[in-house]
Amino acid sequence: MGLSDATEKINVPTATAPVAMPNIEKTAIASGKVFDQKELQKKFAADGGSIRNTAEFPKELEGSNSAAIEFVSCLGNPAKKAPRVAPGGETVDAPTTVGYKLKALKDISVPVSQIKAGFRSLTDTEPVTWKNVKAGTTFDLNSNETGFLASQPEYAGTFTGADKTVVLSVKFAKDRNEVPLPVLRMVSGAIKDSFEEIAIQPDPANPKKFSVKPEYAEKFGVLFVARTAHKDTAGNTVGNGEARKNVAAAFNAYFRGRA
Repeated sequence: MGLSDATEKINVPTATAPVAMPNIEKTAIASGKVFDQKELQKKFAADGGSIRNTAEFPKELEGSNSAAIEFVSCLGNPAKKAPRVAPGGETVDAPTTVGYKLKALKDISVPVSQIKAGFRSLTDTEPVTWKNVKAGTTFDLNSNETGFLASQPEYAGTFTGADKTVVLSVKFAKDRNEVPLPVLRMVSGAIKDSFEEIAIQPDPANPKKFSVKPEYAEKFGVLFVARTAHKDTAGNTVGNGEARKNVAAAFNAYFRGRA
């Protein structure tokens, strides 16, 4: 899966509306080859670099609003496990990250793109709409919503609110047909040290049954009534400032192509 054609500008009735992106050529990641996480990440970032080099790209806006959002915690689904390297270096099974809790430090607009009923992976989401969030409000986003927000030029793949810097990265998995999954990574430290589970085990006698917590039912309840996503193939791409901006630009074009 590569970048899709950008679509018409999404109108958002606030000063922080997403900036219109230039149209781009479709670029397909080669199919039929052996799955290569790092090669796919490099190709995705290279596509983003090409977009940022166009005359229409608003480089003057890049990162101008990054301090408006504070990272609070990862949101994990304990019913699905994924490998994680613990502080001591041991690899352990941990809840799969399905989204993020963030805090608005000023009035902003955030995307709404619910996970579809009958989804096959966390990347199967509805078309994006936008809602306004007031300063001081904590809000939850699924992975795709997070990627759509962080990829706007005014964030350029970075949230720095409250002196906690997290950056946008990308993961691929063969069982997602190489569709890009947005993930946040912490520049210093392990992002999953701040972690909250979205579900509980209501019956100790049935340890495989989980129920979504009421506060997460609207956003993530579908995960517990439909087939959930497969484990993703791990891969880390944090990169330097330019690399993050390239990944953000690639995601911005990708999500606009899905709108």
